[in-house]
Formats: sequence, C-alpha cells, structure tokens
Amino acid sequence: MSSDAMPVMLDTRHPADFRASIASLDLGVVRLPALNCSPVLSRRTPAHVRRGDPEHL
Repeated sequence: MSSDAMPVMLDTRHPADFRASIASLDLGVVRLPALNCSPVLSRRTPAHVRRGDPEHL
C-alpha cells in the first residue's frame, strides 16, 4: 500500500482473517490504484503525509 498508493499505517482487529489486494493502472501522468480488503483501520500521520505528498505541503 505504501509504495503503490500512499504511505499509510494499517491495522485490523482480526489479523488471522485479513485479506487484501491492491492493483494500479498507470496511465502516464495519472495512476489509478484500486484496493480491496477486509475491514481495516487506516491512519495517515503527519509524517506519512510529508513523505507521500511533499508537493502539497
């Protein structure tokens, strides 16, 4: 997830049952990520934002 879409911290209450997939379609200047996963809590800290979106800060 961190390398294909954006830096993020993921956590789940049921790690043994967790399933996920990620795909990315590169269209030149645009990249479209698609994520499918079991219930998950995602968190982007200020450090994640600085690392993944430096041009927006």
